[in-house]
Amino acid sequence: MNQEYKLSIELEILILSIQVVIYDKSEILLLSKLENSKIDWNRVLKLGIYHQIRPILYEAFRKLKYYPPIYETLKLFSRSQAIKSLVDKQELLKIDKLFVENNIRHSLYKGLLFKEALYENNNFRESADVDIIVRPQEASHAMRLLLENGFIIDTLEDMNKLSLVEIIEKVQHREITFIKKLKGGVLFTLDFHWGIRETYHEYTMDVDRWIGELDGITSEFKKERVIFEMLLNHHGQRNCWLRLKDICDFIAFKQAFSEIPTEMIYIWAKELMMEGPLFYAEQLSLKLFKDKYLAISTNKTIVKIINFWENAEYFDKIIPKYQYFSIYRSMQTPALSWLKLINNQIRFYGVPHLYENARIYSFRDKYRLLNVLSKLISYIWYKYILRKKGIWYNKK
Repeated sequence: MNQEYKLSIELEILILSIQVVIYDKSEILLLSKLENSKIDWNRVLKLGIYHQIRPILYEAFRKLKYYPPIYETLKLFSRSQAIKSLVDKQELLKIDKLFVENNIRHSLYKGLLFKEALYENNNFRESADVDIIVRPQEASHAMRLLLENGFIIDTLEDMNKLSLVEIIEKVQHREITFIKKLKGGVLFTLDFHWGIRETYHEYTMDVDRWIGELDGITSEFKKERVIFEMLLNHHGQRNCWLRLKDICDFIAFKQAFSEIPTEMIYIWAKELMMEGPLFYAEQLSLKLFKDKYLAISTNKTIVKIINFWENAEYFDKIIPKYQYFSIYRSMQTPALSWLKLINNQIRFYGVPHLYENARIYSFRDKYRLLNVLSKLISYIWYKYILRKKGIWYNKK
C-alpha cells in the first residue's frame, strides 16, 4: 500500500535537481516548482549544505538559466570545490609516494575514490576532505610518517600529549583527522582510517578485504565490488542513507557499472549481511528519484529517513542521535534490539581518550559505566549549559 507523502517545496527542489543533473531527466517539473513564490531560499541552501549537494544545485540552476538568490553562493562554492579537488589530488600523490616508499599498504576510501570512479563529471560530487585507509598493524607507522611530513592532528592542541598507541587502541571510531597548511594558507584535510566500522557495529569486516581488493575471491568485478562494499558499508550500514549525497553515490554506482547483474549485487550484499541497507537504497532511489517521487511505501523506516532529510539535523544533539539509532536498528540484518544497541554504546563511550571532546572527569578504562555517565554529563554541561552562556570549548 502506498501513500502520498508531502515533501516540503525546498526538499523537492533538491530531489528534482538530482533528477535533472544525475538522471538527466526533464527539467519541466523542476521549472514548475521554481515558480512557487513561497520557496525559502535560505532553507534550500541549508538543506544543500547538510545534504552536501551544492554543486548539483548549482548545475541544475545553471542548466535552467535560473538564478535564485543563492545562485552566486552556489557558484562560488562549486568553483572553489573544483580548485580544491586539484589540490587534493596533488597532495594525495605525495602521500601515496611516501607510503609506498615505506611499505605501507593503503587505499583511497570513499570520497575521492567515488568522485573519480562513479561520476562522469566529478565536479558534481561535493567533498570536504580526502580519506585513506591503512591496516591497523601499520597505522602507527603511517601516522608517524604523516607527522614527520608537515601534518598535525586536528583538534589535539597539546602535541606533547600525543600517544599513537593510545589513539589506535582507544579511539572507537578508528579514524582521526590530520591537517596540513599549504602555500597561501590553504588547509589540506586528511581523514585517516585504520578500520572500516566503529566498534559498536555488529557486522565484521576487515581492512585487508579492501586494501587487497578482495584477494582470493574470483570475480570479474573485483574493483567494482570494493567500491560497492565501501559505499554500502559507509553510506548505508553506518550512515543509513541520511544524506542525499549518499543516495547520489548509489545512483551513480548503478549508472557507472550498469553491466554488473542486479542479482550479483544482491549476492554481494547478502554475503556481507547488508541486505537491509541495499533494500532501502533501492527503494529511496527508485521511488524518490526515478519514478513518481511522491509515491512512497508506508515503510516506517523510509518515512523516518525522509523526515531526517527534511530536518537536516546533525548527530551532535540528543534527539537526532536517538532518531538515527532508531533507523540504524531497523536497517540491520537481523534487526538489532535496543538492549544490544545500548550495550554496544556502553562499550563505545566507556573508553576515554585524548582525541575526543573533553570530559569533566575520566575514570579508569575498566569502569565503563561510570565513564559513560561522565560522557553524558559532560555533553549536557558543554552543549546545553556553557554554550548558552556563550562559552565554547575545544576537544583538548
